Amino acid sequence: MAGSFELIGSDACLMGTVEFANILATYGNYMVASQDLESGYGWDYTSFAEAVNGGAENGGQVGESICRGYYESCTKSGEEKEATLSVIDLTKLDRFLVAFNEHCKDVYSHICEGNGLTDVIIAAKSALNFGGNNRSEGYTNMVDLYGFILGTLQFSENGEETAELLEDCVYYVRNGERSFGAGGLNVYYPLSVQGSRELESFREICVSPYYISIADICAFGSSE
Repeated sequence: MAGSFELIGSDACLMGTVEFANILATYGNYMVASQDLESGYGWDYTSFAEAVNGGAENGGQVGESICRGYYESCTKSGEEKEATLSVIDLTKLDRFLVAFNEHCKDVYSHICEGNGLTDVIIAAKSALNFGGNNRSEGYTNMVDLYGFILGTLQFSENGEETAELLEDCVYYVRNGERSFGAGGLNVYYPLSVQGSRELESFREICVSPYYISIADICAFGSSE
């Protein structure tokens, strides 16, 4: 069902997450957000206005202009390597989420079999991550969702379809060198849990019951 807004954008750091997209899907058709830290200059609102006034047919086209303008402004300020901005088609998100839950069900089953936990932790940590994730900068625990799915393909009968449906949700993405290969959306993954309530808070917005089970097990290192 179409939302109330054609386009919802977030000119802020680290808002390009599947959890945030799921919340916005009730209210809009397209989302523009960054997987990584944004430039301190933010978006180029001139390109935004030009797209709106230039007869763009939908929010996706406006969002693409925002991404292009943002990348160009980052290039001028010498920050293009870190730039990343995505346009997500929120009307296609539901189909992806159903498939993602099935994928996570398979991955969770693999974890519960022998040494599967190690396999999944290695796959998750091999995916791109954003927002520091080290002791000096702190941990945002933002991991590229596409990378997580690709890393766990071998553990799931639903992995390839899930990856394809995610690609279908991504209307446009512009990545710099630092984020080359990123798929357009992050997912929370406990690279390092900070405090006892972190996973409790995540549970409230997690898009898959099987994924929260995966996160719990990966955080605390036991499938028992």
